[in-house]
Amino acid sequence: MNIQVHLCEGAVTPVDFDDDSVCADVITGRSPDDLYIPTLLGLLKSGHVVRPRGMVTRERLGVTTVLKEPTRRLFTNPKRRVNAVFNLLESAWILAGRKELRLLAPYNSQFLKFVVDGAIPTLVEMYSSGGERAYNLTENAPYGWRIRNHFGIDQLADCLKALQKDYDTRQAVMVLWDPKLDNSDAATKDRPCNDLVMFNIRNVDGKHRLYMTVINRSNDLTLGLYNVNFIQFSTIQEAMASILGIEVGTYRHYSNSLHVYIDEEPWNSIQSRIIAGAFVNGKHVSLYDIMQTTPCPIAFETLEEMDTSLCELFEYIDDLNQSYAVHSRTELPIPDFHNPWVEGIARLATAYILMLNGDVGCSLAQAMKAFDSSPEYAIMFLQTLNHKFPKHATVIQKEISVKPAGTDIYNSFINIW
Repeated sequence: MNIQVHLCEGAVTPVDFDDDSVCADVITGRSPDDLYIPTLLGLLKSGHVVRPRGMVTRERLGVTTVLKEPTRRLFTNPKRRVNAVFNLLESAWILAGRKELRLLAPYNSQFLKFVVDGAIPTLVEMYSSGGERAYNLTENAPYGWRIRNHFGIDQLADCLKALQKDYDTRQAVMVLWDPKLDNSDAATKDRPCNDLVMFNIRNVDGKHRLYMTVINRSNDLTLGLYNVNFIQFSTIQEAMASILGIEVGTYRHYSNSLHVYIDEEPWNSIQSRIIAGAFVNGKHVSLYDIMQTTPCPIAFETLEEMDTSLCELFEYIDDLNQSYAVHSRTELPIPDFHNPWVEGIARLATAYILMLNGDVGCSLAQAMKAFDSSPEYAIMFLQTLNHKFPKHATVIQKEISVKPAGTDIYNSFINIW
């Protein structure tokens, strides 16, 4: 059938999808690029209007989204303005079990207002002497801290132990909801939306793979599930699979309430823009395919190795952020992390801070070194630049052209933007 999508004036896109498939309770695809449009259409077609906190949404209850290739975790729609550098850094922050918001603050100017209860300090206040509250600022329910520290047990380590003892176990479970802190009387704006994570190892076609299921109570399709959740939890899944020495299986994400905001800005324009950018010449857009890019592997042999690498990473990020907060122009040397994924994060974070400082040349130099770790980092950096620093597009094109591979990457990116 042909579905006409009307989200706002001037945004009408004919898209061919089977009616039954978009309204199904289980929607399966290779990656977020394959799944967003049919999932959105299902919500718009069969979702019910509900108004939590007075905000108009279309909602479907009990929708499961299945990623067959979770390592292709980025939603690369060229019209979705994504700060992928922040997404990558936040995922590592969660994996490390951290909770200090100062480590993420420079990379996203908006997220603090969604998670901080009370006054929000500036970055300068976070890093100024004597500002202990600001320096140790945290949120009520940071996922990584809840998983690895909050309940007095490292749930990630415990799941690894259970899976290593018995490949067939059904007891590898992580809980994020804390009734003492997240109850209806709690004075907080930050309750975990993702509340339960379960892992299974199963042998499919002669290969053991790590399968993961995430249970979510409240899922904003555009700003939650496709913007952050797939990236956050697939990162955990791949890191655990690497430590177990097996491949990554499917990722099932159950959304108790899957919804989109309607008749509201900015959600309306975001969704309209994404639909308009989802197709090139009538075909789905995925920068992984167009740019012939494979995901950068997340590879650790042991949990101890992972924790050591991430501890070193965030020591560097802390120093980098402080340097930016006090307006230091000294470029910090990047440690040798002996891990391409971790090194790429450090280089992209450095490139981002340098871009904030207006040092475009040095920023691009660091980004190009990250590209050497994985071309996937090119997608992340270019997505972020297009969203956060569009005025530098001409300079970026000139700088990146000094490297043939960089030219191909950039031109592929720009041609569909």
